[in-house]
Amino acid sequence: MINRAPRIDALFIEASFPNSMRQLAEASKHLTPEMLSAELGKLSHNGLDILAVHIKPAYRETVVMELTALGIDNLSVMETGRVYEW
Repeated sequence: MINRAPRIDALFIEASFPNSMRQLAEASKHLTPEMLSAELGKLSHNGLDILAVHIKPAYRETVVMELTALGIDNLSVMETGRVYEW
């Protein structure tokens, strides 16, 4: 569906659980950083800002480290209180 859109400036996508909790993520219909990366591989849009959201607070530090380790230049973790504009 996203690939059919003529223009997308930003994508908000969740990464709720760390990679070690993939089974729970799948059962609860959420993503891990590895699963997020696989979903991003399906995109045909280039250059859009990708913001990871809905990270479970108990796993935030681990999930952020795993997202960073993906090495995706335009991927960042959404910050509470920050104003985003496109």
